Amino acid sequence: MNNRKWILKEALRINAIENELDKKTQQDKLDEIIEKINELDCLEYERQYCIMQQDIKSRGIEICDSPVSSTKLKQKWREVFLSKLNKQEQKKIYINQFLWHGFSYEKINCISKGKARRALINHKKNEVFVFYQHKEAAYIYKNASKIKASDFDMDDDVYVVDKDFQWTYVKTHEKMCGPYFTKSK
Repeated sequence: MNNRKWILKEALRINAIENELDKKTQQDKLDEIIEKINELDCLEYERQYCIMQQDIKSRGIEICDSPVSSTKLKQKWREVFLSKLNKQEQKKIYINQFLWHGFSYEKINCISKGKARRALINHKKNEVFVFYQHKEAAYIYKNASKIKASDFDMDDDVYVVDKDFQWTYVKTHEKMCGPYFTKSK
């Protein structure tokens, strides 16, 4: 049984306890267990992320802080890939929440899912910018010819774009949305 199912089962069991003191004691114990599970999940995520970063570096890809800020990259991305949409259209699809809504609301022609993943792998790339929707971090990947879509599987709302903004690959936090790939022209 996975952790979520077990936690739900325990919460339901505890909720059925009639004695309030016993119920409170059991709830406190469950909260402690949940906290430990969350800590372990975070450690496992960090371990997997380190393994992935080592794999990227082993392919000769160099990851450096971007000389261009995340804010400027987002602005440029918006200018290039959302240029067909006026401000009112952008507002209707909540672009300020996620730039990739241009794809999910089918306002930008793109390919998605496995085709998008293959397009990223097959597209010519030497250096790419990598930035995130809700983080200020921005990177430049040098010697990027060997990047793979799986390099971004642990990321949410990540944007990969070539230095000239000729194409972009976007991996969202939503399982049913994306990933997406499109060319600017």
